[in-house]
Amino acid sequence: MDRRLALSALAFLPVFAHAQFGQNVTESFLGPEVGVFLPADRTLRDGVAERWTRFGVGSVSLSQFVQKKSNVSLDAISGSGNGSKVAIYTYSMGIAQPLGNPRKDSSLPYFALRAGVSYMDYAVNTSATTRESAKRIGFNGNAELGIILNGRISLSARYDVFPQYDGLRFDGLTLSLKYGISGY
Repeated sequence: MDRRLALSALAFLPVFAHAQFGQNVTESFLGPEVGVFLPADRTLRDGVAERWTRFGVGSVSLSQFVQKKSNVSLDAISGSGNGSKVAIYTYSMGIAQPLGNPRKDSSLPYFALRAGVSYMDYAVNTSATTRESAKRIGFNGNAELGIILNGRISLSARYDVFPQYDGLRFDGLTLSLKYGISGY
């Protein structure tokens, strides 16, 4: 139920957003991203936790929609509980597409598709007598739907796909907030 409510709120956010872009649309900002990761796999939710933490660093930029359409994401996802722990690091590149006019709209919805690499370090109690653990390098694919507000704030929903290891699916949904601090 939490996921549907959060996704509904994100979908209707453009209707309520009244922030104005106060700077040149070619300006870019670098800053932190924080979010909650909701694993899709029931075994991971039961064995680790329902909600994990996601941290990242990235750009909040209208210029990605005006000057170029490339997009990079660097993230760390971690969850622990019930004697289990998971750490996932991703680096992905792709394209971002505006769902509005970056020169005219007061808020800018966007869609991004990316692919890249991931590193996983996990130790998960899958039953009372079984523990799956490994360190793996694999791929990552993700799709993101978000909105940029005031040129510096981004709210988004992102779904990540990872390889399946030891019978565990590490895919999941992230709801996050990114804030651009310094211009570049």
